Amino acid sequence: MNWAQVALLGEEQAARHPKRLPRSAPPVAATFSRVTLFTFALRANRQLATALRAQGINDWADHFAYRAQVCQRSLNLRRLRIPQYVGSLLLDVISGYGYKPGRSFITYLLVIIAFAAAFFALSTGALGIGGHDAINSPLSALVFSITSFHGRGFFPGEGLKLDDPTTVLAAVEAIMGLFIEITFIATFTQRFFGR
Repeated sequence: MNWAQVALLGEEQAARHPKRLPRSAPPVAATFSRVTLFTFALRANRQLATALRAQGINDWADHFAYRAQVCQRSLNLRRLRIPQYVGSLLLDVISGYGYKPGRSFITYLLVIIAFAAAFFALSTGALGIGGHDAINSPLSALVFSITSFHGRGFFPGEGLKLDDPTTVLAAVEAIMGLFIEITFIATFTQRFFGR
């Protein structure tokens, strides 16, 4: 079978658009709730991913395992499990549940660049606060952002106090960096060892 033609399983299409069920769908499918339809879609995606993986078709198994995670997130929203929904959404945005590693790299770059810009703006006084010489160039702001992201506790310059806005921003970036690194490690560990 050519799996490239199957972006979404019929169960997931029915769950996402129950009013547009295909003609081949049994009439009883229209009577199911959205929660039930997403439960069917979740199960179908997981079963197909397992069957494809058993046959050695890992690329498409990963695709349907990812779709199963997306269905689980939709199910969490419909069941009003908001913390699980938000956590799942963050995992998807940051790393695509481990199935889209490019997202982790993009997230990393965006956070580093955004904080570097904020550090540079703070050091030049462009934000109306700060305005010291600890970070005196875009390159030094980038280096400071990278070291802060990885939580190295690097605070350049004399006179940079713990309640300085730059130091506070570095601490915020370190916390975000820790969260992103934990998410990255957890999703990839689950993907490669949780099969």
